[in-house]
Amino acid sequence: GYLTSKVIGEPPSKPAQLAVTGLNATGKATPNLVLNFRSTIGHGDYTYTVTKVAEKAFEEQKNIVSVEFNSGMEEIGDRAFYNCTNISNITFNRNSISSILGYAFFGTAITTLHLPASLTYFNNSCVDKCINLTSITVDEANSKFSSYKEMLYNKEQTQLIKCPAAITGDMLEKDFPLTLVEIWPSAFENSRLKRLYLPYGVTTLHKEAFAYTYFDELKIPSSDLLPV
Repeated sequence: GYLTSKVIGEPPSKPAQLAVTGLNATGKATPNLVLNFRSTIGHGDYTYTVTKVAEKAFEEQKNIVSVEFNSGMEEIGDRAFYNCTNISNITFNRNSISSILGYAFFGTAITTLHLPASLTYFNNSCVDKCINLTSITVDEANSKFSSYKEMLYNKEQTQLIKCPAAITGDMLEKDFPLTLVEIWPSAFENSRLKRLYLPYGVTTLHKEAFAYTYFDELKIPSSDLLPV
């Protein structure tokens, strides 16, 4: 195999669980590496479920081109694939991922991201500087998140969580759900939009919502609507 791991749950007192911690020497030397995480790994008398990608596990690994997560995986840690600039595909094959932490996929080359029904926590910095990302979609059975016109919202579509950076052109009032009232921090970070008109229903605009943007025109509902 290509991976290193550590035990995070030791039977019989705890469920048998492993966290993936990175690439071994073979993995680091393999070009165009496709990571397909196994659901379980046998070790000694026990079969361990692979439940986590550890913090910084694959940070700056330029040889990884694709990642597939299978059943059992629950958490993708902070900076897990940070600046892995050649990853162009991330796939969640089954519903088990519940948390994607900060900067997990920062700077990767993904163009689309489809989130599974099992996801309950999404730190929107996880796709910061993904400058090729055009679409974030969500399984309709997800109870926490939804998508509208390729952007990520909470389930009720009252909060805009992330606009993919590679969406271009104009985004006008009609391009948002009528229920929208809040714009998350970093929601439009690195956006390539030329014109952005936020709808009149927006009442909360968080700091750094427009970090590293260069709009030709930005329209907000009121001059009193300042980032909080």
